[in-house]
Order: sequence, then C-alpha cells, then structure tokens
Amino acid sequence: LSLLTTQISQESDTFSQINQLCTDFKTKKAGVALCLSAILPGSGKWYTGSYPAFISSLISIGTFATGTVLTGIKTEWKSWQPYVFGSCGLILYITDLYGSYQSALRYNEAQYRKLYEETENIYEQLYEN
Repeated sequence: LSLLTTQISQESDTFSQINQLCTDFKTKKAGVALCLSAILPGSGKWYTGSYPAFISSLISIGTFATGTVLTGIKTEWKSWQPYVFGSCGLILYITDLYGSYQSALRYNEAQYRKLYEETENIYEQLYEN
C-alpha cells in the first residue's frame, strides 16, 4: 500500500509539472506582430523578444525615411535622390513586415519545441524507471 501511495504521489507531482508547463506556455500572434510593424517599423520583432532586430529595423527604415524627406525638400522633389531613398526604404519596410511575421512563427516554434522536450523528459522520468 505504501508503494502504491508513493507511486500515485509521484504521478500526481508529475502531472502537476505538466499542468504548470502548459499554463506557462505562451505564443505570439503573427498577425499582431505584422500590425505592430506596420505602425512602427521593427515593433513586431520587439513583440517577439528580438530586441536587436527591432533596433536595427527602426534605425534603418527611419534613416531612409528621413533621407527621403530631407533630400526631397532640398531638391524640391526634382531630383532622383529622394525617390531612390524612398524606394530603398519601402523595400526595407516590406521586408520588415515579413520578418516580423516570421519572427512570431519562429518564436512559437521554439515554444512548442521547449514544451515538447520538457514534457518528454517528464514522461521518461515517470515511465522509463
């Protein structure tokens, strides 16, 4: 009876661990990351925890936007320069939107992998002994 009680207690603790893992499991919505980056370049990457990518996107796209406006004002939009800056900035902006979407998908995949591995370890401890 003591052995059975110990085994039941161990299984109960194990299921409590699995329950805690599932409770802690959080994903990020790719659509939210995309919308955030549409509003502020790079913020979708910040949402998924990729802070260096956020800073990089914000600075690079901001630089091209500033370059577009300043050269446009200076040349009264009669030169090719603001259009080149603007085109490069637009390409970076579109790339950032896609990158933010993919960043959320990668984040979720890493979370799934972590949950799977931890659950597998618990299972092995419980049933492989």
